[in-house]
Amino acid sequence: MSKQSQIAALQSQAASVEQQKAGYVAKVQEIKKIYDELSKLKNDFNNEKTSLNTLKNEDSNDWTGNLYKTQFKQPVGNLVEKELNKTITAIDTNMDRLIDKMNEYENKIYELDGLLGHLASMINNILGTIEKWFN
Repeated sequence: MSKQSQIAALQSQAASVEQQKAGYVAKVQEIKKIYDELSKLKNDFNNEKTSLNTLKNEDSNDWTGNLYKTQFKQPVGNLVEKELNKTITAIDTNMDRLIDKMNEYENKIYELDGLLGHLASMINNILGTIEKWFN
């Protein structure tokens, strides 16, 4: 094999690796968009939970109705403690899964960089675990 053909083969391999990296980067960006949307949604639910917790402890003189016949089907306290917490937990679970998927693609990118890439991949796994603890 001539030197020119070896160079051409290596250039072809390098182009292929760069194309793979670009595909993985695109996947990470897509996942990151979804993750950011879930993060905003989780923040909205937490704000709503705080507002409802404040509201459930307030007395209101504006309520007009039949005090003895009107019943709420689900008290605000139950809504806050059960339903909103379930929703927030489900969002957290999905955010954790997205972090895992982002790490998977980021690690594929790093692994294409050889030995240092493998080290970066290990560090990325540790950082992903820490991020899941605090999201």
